[in-house]
Amino acid sequence: MNIFKRINNVGKSINKIFDRRKGIIVAGLFFIFMFYFTFKNNTFWIYNDAKAYYAFSGFFIRDGHFAFSNYDNDLRGYIWPLMLLPIKIVAEWLGRNPATVFRLIFALFSAGFFAVLVPNGVERIFKVKANFLQRLIYICLVLFFWAPTLLQPLSDMPSFMFNLMGIYLIYYASTEKKVWLKYLFVFIAGMLFAATSLFRPVYQFSLYIAVILIIILNLKKGSRKNIILLVPLIIGAAVMFTPQMIINMKNFGFLSPYAQAQSSLDGRLLNQMGLGIVSTGSTGYIGEEIIPIRTINMFDLKLVNIEVRGPRQWFIPNAHGLQLLEKLGGVHFESYGEYADYVLKYPFDFIAVWMTHLFYGLDLQFPWIYNFSVKPTGVLYSLLNYTVLFFVTKSLIVKGWFKNGGFAKTISLIILLIPCMVALMVNMEERFMLPLHMVIYMFFAFNPNIREIFSKKIKFNFGMTLVYILFVAFCFTLSASLMSGIGLILH
Repeated sequence: MNIFKRINNVGKSINKIFDRRKGIIVAGLFFIFMFYFTFKNNTFWIYNDAKAYYAFSGFFIRDGHFAFSNYDNDLRGYIWPLMLLPIKIVAEWLGRNPATVFRLIFALFSAGFFAVLVPNGVERIFKVKANFLQRLIYICLVLFFWAPTLLQPLSDMPSFMFNLMGIYLIYYASTEKKVWLKYLFVFIAGMLFAATSLFRPVYQFSLYIAVILIIILNLKKGSRKNIILLVPLIIGAAVMFTPQMIINMKNFGFLSPYAQAQSSLDGRLLNQMGLGIVSTGSTGYIGEEIIPIRTINMFDLKLVNIEVRGPRQWFIPNAHGLQLLEKLGGVHFESYGEYADYVLKYPFDFIAVWMTHLFYGLDLQFPWIYNFSVKPTGVLYSLLNYTVLFFVTKSLIVKGWFKNGGFAKTISLIILLIPCMVALMVNMEERFMLPLHMVIYMFFAFNPNIREIFSKKIKFNFGMTLVYILFVAFCFTLSASLMSGIGLILH
């Protein structure tokens, strides 16, 4: 019997056994792995931005009393620190490591999200069936590449989760028959999109584009009255923004739905855009060894040798950006208009810089975010990553993904991927491309053709095999070139 036919028969047998409870079973497997992974790394603490988020959660309590206005931090929006507050309270009450408490609670939520909500949403939106094995493939990809990210209370993962849940709720509302439930779905979606805006400033556009998605899904013949769904969306967002406005008015004397640092985003974002010219990407280093590195003296833009120890952010120089630096005479931009003028003046230089940012974000050489040694991952790890990228690129031309309702699906992807688009212009960190990777895994695991691969005799395709080999070779070569320059520090 053909080996692929045997694999297919085994798969069918497993699906028959687990099909009815596939979501719960896969979620259970996800949580079991994260439970093991948490205690295997229970000495790994919370660092840098993640540690700051956790510290900010205590700001809500003052003199033993809770109040939104007690939160007087102007750097981060209130919502993620607020969600971490119960974890802080529980950890202190139990006398347990707060990192462990967070990881177990977040693992439970993530298990339901990735094993149940994501596949069910894909089924609803793309009209494909997500069986047990496909769900298992999906969580395996998520855990293999991103399990370390789940150990840190950073806002990247919850931002993606809330954004995706908001999109799903808008889709569910567009087909729901009960009016009160339709309004409730959109109300919650409004809260979720507002929350992502408070998680990370770059998500501020999600809420506005969600309005377009509602209009597209509900402006059907005889359904124009459904545009009233924008009302519960706005109300839901207002409910989520109100505490932040109270915080701003009482502590900083200005009226805005965003944190003060988000409201004055120009300077911070422009600085990051300038840094993105000379840096391809960066990763956190928390080791204690003294290491010699090269850095740029920001006064005369010359490279000098220094010795450093962690914690510190390590940067990889951008060869195209360093050449562009000589043309620009510096990396500080006074306005977005000035940046745009330079882009128009040196378009190919900027495109080269952005593309290296994109590749760095897709390359996944430093999955731990905070590293005890700055050492890229192994060959097999990278090979699996490149293989997934190749087959997803190939599968995007498969008929069916955007066959019906393609415009709405495209808008949904834009909502998810806006942070990735903005990240191309700034200093790249791998976690900035997290939404893109999660979408890539969806297209790979839930591809309608993935089950057919094992049910038919596969014919050897020399041309496609050659393209795959060239693609992987190109990725390894480019990755090696980028990693050879690691150790540039720009602050």
